[in-house]
Amino acid sequence: MKWVVLILCLLPLIPESFCRGLNEEFTWTRISYASPIPLGEGYIYENNIPMSANRWRTKLFVTVPRRRPGIPSTLNFVWTNTSLKHNVPLLPYPNYEMNQLPTTGRNGFVSIYRTAVDSCNRLWMVDTGTLEYPGNLTRIQQPAIIIMDLWTDRILQRYELKASDITNRTSLATMIVDVIPTSCNSAFAYMPDLSGFGVVVYSFEENRSWRVSHDYFMPDSQARDFTIGNVNFQLNDGIFSISLSNIKPDGFRNAYFHSLAGTRTYSVSTHILKNQALATRLNHGNDFMVSSNTYV
Repeated sequence: MKWVVLILCLLPLIPESFCRGLNEEFTWTRISYASPIPLGEGYIYENNIPMSANRWRTKLFVTVPRRRPGIPSTLNFVWTNTSLKHNVPLLPYPNYEMNQLPTTGRNGFVSIYRTAVDSCNRLWMVDTGTLEYPGNLTRIQQPAIIIMDLWTDRILQRYELKASDITNRTSLATMIVDVIPTSCNSAFAYMPDLSGFGVVVYSFEENRSWRVSHDYFMPDSQARDFTIGNVNFQLNDGIFSISLSNIKPDGFRNAYFHSLAGTRTYSVSTHILKNQALATRLNHGNDFMVSSNTYV
């Protein structure tokens, strides 16, 4: 958690008080990349902004989504046991070739926001497949779930999402993995669709996906107005994150979630999410519950 918090402290909207008392591990004033990446005309340093960090053993994964031109690699890591702690160059993961933009007949990583490390030593992520340059949104390939074996640095599964999983507003930036280490094949991933107001569920064992819809995934019309540092702005962002409880006596967990523009936390049993018939039915009854009201 500490590693993720340190990355968050780079963001201008995070209050200084939130970051006090943390031990400094890595700092960057300028993101650069280790050889063999050629940092020539295709590299624009001010456009390389880290979005997330996730640790596995001695690797700290750092993502740089392609929201601007001049980003040579979207999925990277640094060694946590290095003596260099400031402006340490990022190493493309698993290599530079995989982080080059796709060409005909070859898949590559386009843009990755966040990663998840599960208890089975696997790295999960969603490649949005899209270059989100201002005024020039370009889909290079279909959004895909990528799962990698961290022991071998090889891709275990690459699954392209179906047309029915996404909308023309879809924004899949993060995921939560539901698995226990004694049953690695029975893993599920839950991906909140921030702008499309839904959740995409993926079954690793069955290698298939489905989309869940509910009004609770929508932004709260009374909570879209924000003021930070005397700057007023509006957000229309729906479900932002999902957290899982411990396993309950029935063998499932509770999935807790909230909208970024919202003041309530909701929950649903993973028994519902894991069952496509239950998850995609139109009438959910009391499947989804209001867990708390948080007023800010």
